[in-house]
Amino acid sequence: MSNAKITRFDIQDERTERKRRELVRARDVARDELIKMYRAAQKGGTLDRVDWGIRNFCEDLKASNGGRLPTPKGGRPRDEHRRLLIAIKVIETIEASKASGGGRGTVARAIHQVATNFGVQYRRVREIYYDRDPAWMRDLRVSLAMRGREFPTAG
Repeated sequence: MSNAKITRFDIQDERTERKRRELVRARDVARDELIKMYRAAQKGGTLDRVDWGIRNFCEDLKASNGGRLPTPKGGRPRDEHRRLLIAIKVIETIEASKASGGGRGTVARAIHQVATNFGVQYRRVREIYYDRDPAWMRDLRVSLAMRGREFPTAG
């Protein structure tokens, strides 16, 4: 929620144009997420269950925009399904490599192989594999459980 509260003064204080663009983008994405949550709760009649900070933030946005929530800024939608497929494929590749006696460098080789197969940069696959966000970890564990697999532990 802190990204949603970035002000134009915070943006102007940044030294580089690149950093200013990043702040604007982070603000817009965060605001869009909060507005989406607010609208979903409003539509479902569960607005009273939404965090009061989100409600107040969205009500303030409405007040400053003539009683209407601002329209989303857009952008590329998140591709969570593809991320899950990539992460699961890396895990499966690592397991297969370890089963066949793979040793040192197994994870790096698996990441490189999946990056090549999916046409994604190595860096991006590595970020997906090492992402430890609790919501992401929950989604990954559920997806693995649905496939009859367990989440790998270190070691």
